[in-house]
Amino acid sequence: MNFGLWEIAILLLAAKIGGSIFLRLRQPSLAGELIAGILMGVLFTALDGSATIQLVAQLGIMLLILLTMMVIDLSSIEKEIEKLVIAQAVSAVIIYALLITFLSVFSLSLSQALVVWAAIFGSST
Repeated sequence: MNFGLWEIAILLLAAKIGGSIFLRLRQPSLAGELIAGILMGVLFTALDGSATIQLVAQLGIMLLILLTMMVIDLSSIEKEIEKLVIAQAVSAVIIYALLITFLSVFSLSLSQALVVWAAIFGSST
């Protein structure tokens, strides 16, 4: 049997155990599954560089985002759109101000700071 399949089986088993533990603690099983995955990555550093694990991790992230998007109720967003736009604008200004403030501390050029700003602002929700 391929070693990649064993890696996936170990991760799935750990995720199932972590999810079950969190359900018994009356917490979301997803949190337990994520923590189990993080712990497996820390405990078994040999799995870290595996191409199979990298592929499974990327697929897992895409599925998590897809499922999250499927659950979002867009009608509730429409009701609060003005507040959301203002909050995003304020967060963009705050992030930019912090980056400009710490520009010299991190030895970043202005263009590098803008790239970091775009990455932070683009990934914030």
